[in-house]
Amino acid sequence: MIIITLSVFLKKLSCIKAYFIKPMNPDEAIAAFKKYVDAISVGKDRSKVRIILK
Repeated sequence: MIIITLSVFLKKLSCIKAYFIKPMNPDEAIAAFKKYVDAISVGKDRSKVRIILK
């Protein structure tokens, strides 16, 4: 279970890093984060999607 969780975490971390590939100003970072959230929530009911930052 821990290995699977760590694997999923690393996969998601590398995925989000793909959206933050260069230094950005705040507006660019917000747009990149929005693209990331849009990409991971494709096909899901957006009213039920929750983002948790740890």
